[in-house]
Amino acid sequence: MRIAVGSFQHETNTFSVVPTTADDFVCFEGSAILGKIAVTDYLKGIGAEIIPTIYAYALPSGPVEEKAFRRFAESLVHALPPAEDIDGVWLHLHGAMEVQGIGSGEVALLRAVRERIGYGIPVSLALDFHANISEQLSGLANVICGYRTAPHTDVAETQLRAAQRLVDCIRSRSLPRPQIVRIPMAISGEKAVTGAEPMKSVIAEMMRAEDRSGVLAASVFSGQPWADTANTGASVVVIPRTEGVAARFIAKELALKLWAGRRDYRFHVDALEPDEAVRRALQETGGATFLADTGDNVTAGAPGDNAFLLKKILQAGAASVLVAGITDPPCVRRCLAAQPGTPVEGHLGAELDPASSERVFINGTLVSTGDILGRDGENAGKAAVISLSGLDVVVTERRCAFTSPEIFHSLGIDLKEYGTIVVKLGYLFPRLETVAHKAIMALTPGASSQRLETLPFRKIGRPVYPLDDVFDWMP
Repeated sequence: MRIAVGSFQHETNTFSVVPTTADDFVCFEGSAILGKIAVTDYLKGIGAEIIPTIYAYALPSGPVEEKAFRRFAESLVHALPPAEDIDGVWLHLHGAMEVQGIGSGEVALLRAVRERIGYGIPVSLALDFHANISEQLSGLANVICGYRTAPHTDVAETQLRAAQRLVDCIRSRSLPRPQIVRIPMAISGEKAVTGAEPMKSVIAEMMRAEDRSGVLAASVFSGQPWADTANTGASVVVIPRTEGVAARFIAKELALKLWAGRRDYRFHVDALEPDEAVRRALQETGGATFLADTGDNVTAGAPGDNAFLLKKILQAGAASVLVAGITDPPCVRRCLAAQPGTPVEGHLGAELDPASSERVFINGTLVSTGDILGRDGENAGKAAVISLSGLDVVVTERRCAFTSPEIFHSLGIDLKEYGTIVVKLGYLFPRLETVAHKAIMALTPGASSQRLETLPFRKIGRPVYPLDDVFDWMP
């Protein structure tokens, strides 16, 4: 059994003006990718020969440049053997990649894969819970498995499940056709937490559906709402194990359950106007309070250069606060040319999106500079820590997501020294939850605004909830 494996992931925010270039991707090729995916041991354990292609990942941002997409897509496809020398293809993608001049990156990639191997070989996908599923995937992939958790704690398990279902198809010589039902609903990820209702019940019903006789796999996707595309929105995918199974009926049942709860999706931590969010965060005692700058959430693809919330905290005269971080390459370059203890003066912020982001004038002292750890464990570039009279701010040369304590530690930052920690996130990632006393979300403006109705949608299918509230829908 010969199985090709690969991963090409990007979550696109079309409201961000910061394009995603080839340099933004962390890329591994050949056997080097086997340590980056979670199915290597399983495939080796069943005696499969693994054919590695590429692993490419970039932090969520604006649309991927076409030349960057073609570079990685062609590398992956060219590494695939011809159809007669392969039994299956396993891919870990995101599901919400948008490419300049092309559209859905996943659809374009899978079309190229099919041109290479034909349609007689099963293809299995592991996708993010926030995928915007295109109905075209039904004719391009045979297996689709999505994460079942948000925040995501089952990434490895989902990869494994997709590999196991692929092996099932190879052994049974079957080529199932996924049944996809899209729901006209865009849900903020911070409202679609899978451990809370109503999504908790939807996931439970989905898992019961997967246990039905004749069902190979079932998945629910909440979608990536900060993408203005024809595919944006929630969806359900059910894979029949054999022909004749009522997979589409099951998918419609799940879709109706997802739709029925549309007005019940809500925030599960305090989500406040910026001034109130700052006031409440600074009043908290008893441990680190994480204050999320939700409108400039880099894990949702926003630029990460907005000093809007920093300005409000400075106006409040707060101390024992860490702001992590603000992307400003010129500021970092100035800091790299200086020594710790040197005064730092000048404007901070609005370097990537000057039309929408705010900047502030700072007069502080350089604490340190160094390399910062990236979300995927890579070197994410240079950063500087600047002290502003009791408030410290991390400034990065590249966009960086502060999703774990280890990322702070890479700059020598001890989180226990701060009462309030500002992060450009939405919900807290699991590793941060372990050290947080409390989490508060500030409903700030920006490319990842939680108020979806304020964003300039043009391509999304209408009507769609919550942009349109009162309309009937049946799958």
